[in-house]
Amino acid sequence: MDASQRDPSYALLEPGDPAPWFHQRSTAATDHAFDMAAGRYIVLCFFGSTRNALGAAAIKCVIENREYFDDIRISFFGVSHDPCDEAEARVSQHLPGIRFFWDADGLVSRLYGALPNDVNADNTSQLAYRQYWLVLDPTLRVRHVIPFAPDGRDTAALFNHLAQLPPPSCFAGVELQAPILYLPDVFGLDFCNQLLDRYRSNGGREFGMMMRSEKLRQFGQVLGPEETITSSTSSIPGMS
Repeated sequence: MDASQRDPSYALLEPGDPAPWFHQRSTAATDHAFDMAAGRYIVLCFFGSTRNALGAAAIKCVIENREYFDDIRISFFGVSHDPCDEAEARVSQHLPGIRFFWDADGLVSRLYGALPNDVNADNTSQLAYRQYWLVLDPTLRVRHVIPFAPDGRDTAALFNHLAQLPPPSCFAGVELQAPILYLPDVFGLDFCNQLLDRYRSNGGREFGMMMRSEKLRQFGQVLGPEETITSSTSSIPGMS
């Protein structure tokens, strides 16, 4: 079976996955580095073309709800695969918060699974475009995936999700302070429940450590003579 007879292969992104980084032309820059948008929630909309009814409706809904997109809490990036969207000015950026990538060569769409990842830029126009919304957390990891729906319920699901997002500094469920690296949604819920069950059933217990300020001074800390630092964590027997 040659390549033309095989079913197309698409990239699949799921919650917890890191979003691919890329450079692409946009309404804001000729060589837009996507990773520079980190630090806030990102909504990517793979609408493909405004000549498509669902794509046009999605962009219309974004403009009507532009108060969500302020570049502080949330930024929006639409991904157009249709050169006519740019040439005929069918979509345009609305700052702050709303920008578009010109993805006529399919680079971004292939990375994110809107187009098959095994085709080149010359033969993408005849392929079905997978339209969907992707919500990323401030570290550019996938938080939510919402496919387009013919009845438009995808937009209601999107804005309901956005309305419930915590502030970017608390995206992981707790307010983060340097130098902590905290990655939510790495493990599935079932696996997390298995870990908790094992913790409870095998004698998991709390333990703590205390270090007096004299020790801390060896590491350049300056504290009062009676001050201490304490920390506690949990152990699961049989796991390290």
